[in-house]
Amino acid sequence: SSSAAKVNNLSLPVGTECYYQGKSGEWYKVTYNDLEGYIYYWFVDLQKIELKPTISSQPKDVTAAKDADATFKVVAKASEGSLSYQWQENGINVSGATYASYTVKAEDTKDGYTYRCIVKDSNGSVTSKEATLTVITTKPAFTKDLSATTGIVSGKTMTLSIAVDYADSYQWYYQEPGTSVWINAEGTGCHTPTYSAKATTDLEGYKFKCKATNPIGSTESKETELVVVTAVPKITTQPKSVKVDDGDNVTLSVVATGKGLTYQWYYCKPGGSFKKSGMSGADTDTIDLGSVPYSHKGYKYRCVVKNAKGKVTSKSATLTVRPPKPTITTQPSDLNPTFNVGDPMTFSIVASGTGLKYQWQYKTPSGSWKSCKNSSAKTDTYTNTAKDTFNGNQYRCKVTNKQGGVIYCDTINVTVN
Repeated sequence: SSSAAKVNNLSLPVGTECYYQGKSGEWYKVTYNDLEGYIYYWFVDLQKIELKPTISSQPKDVTAAKDADATFKVVAKASEGSLSYQWQENGINVSGATYASYTVKAEDTKDGYTYRCIVKDSNGSVTSKEATLTVITTKPAFTKDLSATTGIVSGKTMTLSIAVDYADSYQWYYQEPGTSVWINAEGTGCHTPTYSAKATTDLEGYKFKCKATNPIGSTESKETELVVVTAVPKITTQPKSVKVDDGDNVTLSVVATGKGLTYQWYYCKPGGSFKKSGMSGADTDTIDLGSVPYSHKGYKYRCVVKNAKGKVTSKSATLTVRPPKPTITTQPSDLNPTFNVGDPMTFSIVASGTGLKYQWQYKTPSGSWKSCKNSSAKTDTYTNTAKDTFNGNQYRCKVTNKQGGVIYCDTINVTVN
């Protein structure tokens, strides 16, 4: 026909394939996309009617603990005669699986396997949809837990959220202040990973937690205590700038007042913009920067303190990191040498580092340190000829590396006879 047929008021275009279920007078009973209805014989192409079974209930996905039984079911209706069944695992026939339900042992190797059923009668066959087996081998594991406190402005909606692997059911609980009894929570999301409730001053001090369950067992979240927030945080002690040597350990702290506080530290390279830090304690009032390298000189850190009412940002603390020093691996062999006038004087050291520079220095008994001027004064080995005016002088070598770090060798005390 050029017009559309009707199946329970659903319009079907010409040429649509339906599944024949039977006949009532001049009406043909059919199914289409899980709908069941009648089409007047005028609109049916009798030459194309296919008589075969129909599935009224498809197999459903099954989650089961390791080594437990997992059962898949199908409900079908024959077009004529009796039904027969053949279950398949990953598309392959399972020997002996010839009933309307099929039970398989949930071995961990079968996690993700699919199951479907071929249903036959005397007119033909139909294949069910696939259902997937999920095998659980561990209790639920939290990947996002609750914090110790949850700050909410009075009258606003409190939303508590967790994330859990391997869970198939949830139950939120609450505990009233001064009690030890946990009560099943009711309301939006009390059986989901996200629970919501209106926060009022009456709920101040209530505690909340969630239990996640699967066929293996249950795991409980941390507890969070509801804090009703009335004011924006205030910072009472700002983080302080520091001057340290290369490799020193550094921690920075901030002190703030207010209810339901959260912390987040940010850092900024010289000339850059602030970015969220992921270091230890970056979400607390004290951040541990660990061993600070010279390359972090000029870095700045600040902390954003928040609660449900608002936020405040601390002042910036700047890192001043002194450059790494060279290392003197071999000191002068004699720190108290005695010479006769005219004897050669030789002082030598061995140092390690990058881009090393040397400057030997001397100091008279009544003077201050001055640079030696002879040709060897800028090498690792200083040479000169002993003079009576050198008696009582002290000598040392200043070693500088590429980064500007400085170290001095041990002091040499000279006696000239």
